Amino acid sequence: MSFPGDDDDWGSAYADFVSANEPKAALAEEPEEESYGVADDGGGFADDGGDAFGGGAGDGGDAFGGGGEEAYDYAAANYEELPDGVQRIDLVQMQRPFDGAVVAMERAGIAFARTAKRSLPFLLRYRAALTPTQVEVVAGDYEPPLSEGPTFAVYLGAAGGVRAILHLNTEAVVLVLEGALGASGSGFEVQLPPTLSGAQRAVLGRVVSTLAADFIQGLRDAAGLHLQVLGNEPPILPASARTGELVVCACYVEGLEFQPCFTLVCSASPLETSARNAESRRPQKGDPRMRDALVEVPVDVIAELGRVQIDLRRLMALKVGDVIRLPGAMDDPVVVRVSGEAKFHGVPKISRGQLAIEITARHDR
Repeated sequence: MSFPGDDDDWGSAYADFVSANEPKAALAEEPEEESYGVADDGGGFADDGGDAFGGGAGDGGDAFGGGGEEAYDYAAANYEELPDGVQRIDLVQMQRPFDGAVVAMERAGIAFARTAKRSLPFLLRYRAALTPTQVEVVAGDYEPPLSEGPTFAVYLGAAGGVRAILHLNTEAVVLVLEGALGASGSGFEVQLPPTLSGAQRAVLGRVVSTLAADFIQGLRDAAGLHLQVLGNEPPILPASARTGELVVCACYVEGLEFQPCFTLVCSASPLETSARNAESRRPQKGDPRMRDALVEVPVDVIAELGRVQIDLRRLMALKVGDVIRLPGAMDDPVVVRVSGEAKFHGVPKISRGQLAIEITARHDR
């Protein structure tokens, strides 16, 4: 089939045809293999197996708007700033496997910070306060942060490989030593020799032993976990006890020029189990509406002045004016019964011209 005219006439006619029928011509074109739409280097759909919209396969992007770097910049540029006081929900943290252990350690840390005021009475003199920080779950090979000077630790444990540590950094060692010796709180000499003397370790041992007792009591109240002091040297533990996560709560002393830190550490898995068992044993709070409804239920309260036995002949002979003597004096206590059960003891009184009973004690069964 031929067209009139030379090659120039054919080219002009084809250009006019494409211009008049551009949408149809575009659809009529055969797409390239494994492409979607018209492929180009920068816009439109990806070509040659590209996974990104708006970029070729060579970009390697998996997101809208271009390659990997462009997508990251786009996300950063469009990250919405939240108003002050509003925090994002961390769904990963909401599903932590040691939620019970974290909550128990938080409670133990708060209790430790409160009761440690008795073991560290000089904090009041320095106008300083012990404040626990957020609890963290760390690997089993965790070690407290290194300090430039000497540190002090008390190791705790229990059956089943439970381990716990109360660790004092160098600043906390200085605070305990200076405070126990009556320092004023200003101009503390933070520098200590690399090794503590015997007298210094004795002072620290006496004070820190009471702090360890506070830590033990806090874990007992929070999770029902019973620990005992093992000493100031790391105990030799079985391999099973040296693995597993730990929960850590750092308690800092605020109000001083340096930062003493008392770090609380405990095995996460045993603490989690103990916390869940303790939670299941706690009495569940009832519906307050049921309590409010019960207080409106009427009950019979009887003040029993005395009891006497008489035969049937005398009972049938009783008439108005007869007197029945009771086995008791006027000031003897009487029994108060609630719904037929003896609950209280009382004595007869006169109140506003009426006979009354004054409750004096509960009835012991």
